[in-house]
Amino acid sequence: MLESPDRLRRQIDKEVKRRTGKLLTQAQKSLLVPPAVIFVAVLAATLFGWQAANVPLGEILLLGTFTAALIAYIVLLLIRARGREMYLQKERAIKIAQDELLSLASHQLRTPATGVKQYVGMVLQGFAGEVPEAQRALLEKAYASNDRQLRIINEILHMAKIGTGRIVLAKKPINLNELVTDVVNEQRGDIEASNHAAKMEMPKKPVTLSADIHMLRMAIENLLSNAIKYTPRGGTITVRLYKEDDNANIEIEDTGIGIKPEDIGKIFRQFVRLENETSQQVSGTGIGLYLTKNLVELHGGSVSVKSQPGLGSTFTISLPMHDPKEKGMKNLTASKGT
Repeated sequence: MLESPDRLRRQIDKEVKRRTGKLLTQAQKSLLVPPAVIFVAVLAATLFGWQAANVPLGEILLLGTFTAALIAYIVLLLIRARGREMYLQKERAIKIAQDELLSLASHQLRTPATGVKQYVGMVLQGFAGEVPEAQRALLEKAYASNDRQLRIINEILHMAKIGTGRIVLAKKPINLNELVTDVVNEQRGDIEASNHAAKMEMPKKPVTLSADIHMLRMAIENLLSNAIKYTPRGGTITVRLYKEDDNANIEIEDTGIGIKPEDIGKIFRQFVRLENETSQQVSGTGIGLYLTKNLVELHGGSVSVKSQPGLGSTFTISLPMHDPKEKGMKNLTASKGT
């Protein structure tokens, strides 16, 4: 059985705190020892050296104390910097281990889950004989639940790949008009089930760019799915595609519950689900927006949000229409030609 995201997050946080806490405790115990030793040594050397030169004791103590304190303070700063560096290295190591564990678990879970989906689908299609209506209803529910499980597994797998830098984009020229329309049509059943009105504002001319169609589709699907789920029944979902300067923008606007200003900075983190009137009724992993942001940024783009509690939210994916490297090469070639 797949661990709940909240339980998994608590386990990971507990392990991170345990390991890093142990490291910091050890560092704190040793922080004051070297500076104290250096302070005493420098002070003693100053006293003996200057006394031999017949310098007044008051001046010796004043200058010796200042010199010893300065050197000890510098050493303390260096030790603290080293402790911080060790802490960050440990934190990165734990993060990599966490992502690798999630990746391995996701791979192991996806294979049997995919097999279940295929066999249930074959039964529904009649490969094992006619299916009675009462059994069909149960099989369709099992198929839908299995499909949701696979989506969760795939999200966790992609999150782990992002964390370890293992996602490689398979870019090719795509028509954004077709992609956005396809995503909306795929989720039209959920839109109608929620009694939402769906509006699309698309340019007449095709908007094309180079992108990984599967990764970009996932990003758009996540935003549209959230808009549907977090908008009370009878709301309006508006999807826009337009060009602005050298960017192609995909806007998904809803009339949903909105996001508090203090929560906007949290929503793109891993495993974050905001507490609101709908979150208890809506299922989710808390990693959809994290994936969306990172997948878009891998394309050189950005994700922004405008929201007002009770009035709705507008998420915007902004993508460069030209690869920055290709544009740089073209400019370089043009400058050489002149």
